[in-house]
Amino acid sequence: MNAAYDNLVRILSNASSPEQRFAAINGFASELEWTPNYQLRNSFGVAGAEDHLVVEHGLENSAIISFLKAPHRATDLDSQQLRALLTISYNNLVEWHIFVSETEARYVNNLTQPFVEWTYQISRSNLLHLSASYFDKLTSDELSLDRVPSRSLSSCDEALIQVVSRWKRLLRADYRGLDNEHISALFNALIFVRGCEDQRRSVGDLSSRLLLSVVDSIQGRNVNVARAVDEALNRCDVPSTGRNLLDFSKLQALPDIERSTVLNLLVDFYRPPAAPYEFNFALMSKHALSRIYERYVSVLHFGEEESRQLSFISPVPIEKSTAKAGAVYTPLFVASFFSRFIRHNLTPRMFRRLVTLDPACGSGIFLRTLLELQCNPLDPDTTPQNISETFGRVRALDRDPNACQATRLSLALLHLVATGVLPDDVNVQNADSVKLALDGNFPSGAFGAIVANPPYIKLEHLSADERETYSQYLGDQDRGRLDSYLAFVKLCLDVVEDGGFVCLVLPQVFLLANNAAFLRRRISERAMCVVS
Repeated sequence: MNAAYDNLVRILSNASSPEQRFAAINGFASELEWTPNYQLRNSFGVAGAEDHLVVEHGLENSAIISFLKAPHRATDLDSQQLRALLTISYNNLVEWHIFVSETEARYVNNLTQPFVEWTYQISRSNLLHLSASYFDKLTSDELSLDRVPSRSLSSCDEALIQVVSRWKRLLRADYRGLDNEHISALFNALIFVRGCEDQRRSVGDLSSRLLLSVVDSIQGRNVNVARAVDEALNRCDVPSTGRNLLDFSKLQALPDIERSTVLNLLVDFYRPPAAPYEFNFALMSKHALSRIYERYVSVLHFGEEESRQLSFISPVPIEKSTAKAGAVYTPLFVASFFSRFIRHNLTPRMFRRLVTLDPACGSGIFLRTLLELQCNPLDPDTTPQNISETFGRVRALDRDPNACQATRLSLALLHLVATGVLPDDVNVQNADSVKLALDGNFPSGAFGAIVANPPYIKLEHLSADERETYSQYLGDQDRGRLDSYLAFVKLCLDVVEDGGFVCLVLPQVFLLANNAAFLRRRISERAMCVVS
């Protein structure tokens, strides 16, 4: 553990260069058997706390490590400082936060009230004279299952999902002319503006709660949402190319909304009653945005009984996800596994230069997870230029326009956080990938990596046109029951380059079913790297 302590000293030293600090942080995590994911460099208003590292062990065990420079110590953090730093882990969907100084390590769980926490003393003398060093307590084993406390607070994604779900229902009940696409456009805009605002505030350019101050500056009883969003983006210095990431036509179609309703809505997008910490959309992880996507693209409708009943109080519409969409949402650890598998089997240069496709992108979790690894700031070769080039090699498609908008939003915010600027464009297309392939619009062998969770749509939910498209694309091999996901598997095999990667989430039946036999045979013959 001497090497780990030496790296800790380098991290906490003001004399260390940024390159030395990066190397020391990476080495510190590796010595303690953590996998360094990415680094954050910001004090978040707490003196001495400038470097933070997101670390993982296995697929789901993760923590945030915050390094405190002398003379600051972990136990000296008061409640206000602690809450400011716990915002980092909370918005990254990580429960455990470890505060490390030269003399101690303090563990805090951010979803317990009062905090579940403990502190260990560390020093070089401990390393030399103790057979079981306290430094061992910094390893991932310390967060074993027998030490996990019962949660008493809502996680970030749970709290934000509640906000989105509640306000979708309330707005739909109050403004009956609103359809799901317009409400989704509203939430897209709010998340986008909040991401831009939080990014600018992280470098000291903005005061807090920008959207509320914008609404306060608008005269009148009602608020034009499109105008408020436009003014907020002006104050964030977002150029016209960045605004193209939002659907302003749908925002402008929204009715003017009563000021008190808008203010209550916006307050919940900063910190609702269910959230123990402020939302930070620049920090918010890919997994949180993916989970939220499930809510703001689900369908709101009025049931027959509700629409018939006579009442002085209008019924609040039911929120319902339809099985017809064929969407099966992917856990983060699956996307992380695919991304690491690809990275492990390529040189860093080849990994950064991959041309990547997700033909059924959904919320964009696969591409975002892969891009986070490709644009890792811990890699000394990562620059703003090659980050933009890497983003330019990504292509995403989905037949659901709301899914495309969610992916576009997620990838744009990642680019903003990674480079400080929004991308001019994100290559996300609203289209049926299989139909494009059938029409010859997908070049053969064009992609080095394809990652996807294909749509699983019940046969009775496929339209006649969809059945015809999938059947034609499968061609002579269309035997037995028509399963939509088989067409996507064939597409992936058709367009991946020789020696490329196809990483798919497939059902167990794929290994046995007769209608998938030709695809299994093709995979075997080509000896491709396929993870299922």
